[in-house]
Amino acid sequence: MVEGVYGNNTTILLPPMKTPVPKTPKKGMRVPPPTLSLITAASSGRIFLPLNINGTHWTCIVVDGSTQTVCCYDSTDKRANHNLLAQLAGEIVKKSIAKAFSVTVVPSPIQKDGDVFICLYFWRRFWKGAGSDYTEKGLLRRRWDILRTIM
Repeated sequence: MVEGVYGNNTTILLPPMKTPVPKTPKKGMRVPPPTLSLITAASSGRIFLPLNINGTHWTCIVVDGSTQTVCCYDSTDKRANHNLLAQLAGEIVKKSIAKAFSVTVVPSPIQKDGDVFICLYFWRRFWKGAGSDYTEKGLLRRRWDILRTIM
């Protein structure tokens, strides 16, 4: 349903990562070749690349083929996460996208309700009709909106 409403998009899960970044795998070799191949095949549309950090926190890299941009999102706004996302985005652009894409780490307010915030943040990026009420009631309403959209 989401693809039919919002156009050409793909979701590819990145392998879980840790911060601080361990020495292996080496910088520039963190995204597995099969994942890079999937990104190459889908790079003309919009690609959502969710990433779990330290087994407890979700972030996302969005590759937008129409605007030739790569945006990195993290609801905790931690420098270590931003650095990791920027490195991964750079690796993705270098190894799997033929055109020159710009990479942007998007600053965002720190959120206690990170999962809903990240979903809503992506949703608002591509659909301006999504609400922007971040009160407790507004977030509850958005949770239900997101659930209905996914289902």
